[in-house]
Amino acid sequence: MSLWTDSLAPYREPLGTLTPAQRLRLAVTAIDSARAQISIQDEAAREWIDAAMQVAHAAVEADESSVAFPSELSDQVEKLNDEVEEYGVPHLLEAIFAFDDYGSLDGEQLYALLYSCYEALREREDPEPVTDEMEQSNATCQSTIAYHNELITSTLG
Repeated sequence: MSLWTDSLAPYREPLGTLTPAQRLRLAVTAIDSARAQISIQDEAAREWIDAAMQVAHAAVEADESSVAFPSELSDQVEKLNDEVEEYGVPHLLEAIFAFDDYGSLDGEQLYALLYSCYEALREREDPEPVTDEMEQSNATCQSTIAYHNELITSTLG
């Protein structure tokens, strides 16, 4: 268990009570926040993420419940997943791949997506294996947990 899991476990079931459009908006907002904190050096990953998030933003603006990636983005998923090794980026990709993998996110899938965002930031900050002490003393871990908590509670109302 991680500090994130311990802190956000009470929201796991309530995430399922949100509408699909609310879950998508929350997911896109969380990914945007994580992406803004990571300066991605891998050009292919950076370009794919930017293009994929444009599609995700359009879905949110249209009040859709899912993101439909065009084939040129979907076709690159496996290759990116196999090739990108930059710390934190595979977790960020995993979060975005959830849109392509699941369509409309349910509560459990959103919970996993949020955890992937957390892991992207945690790994970027400290690629060493997770310890309780590291998470408790790491400002990025603490602020990400606080942000996710605030994002979820404000969405749940």
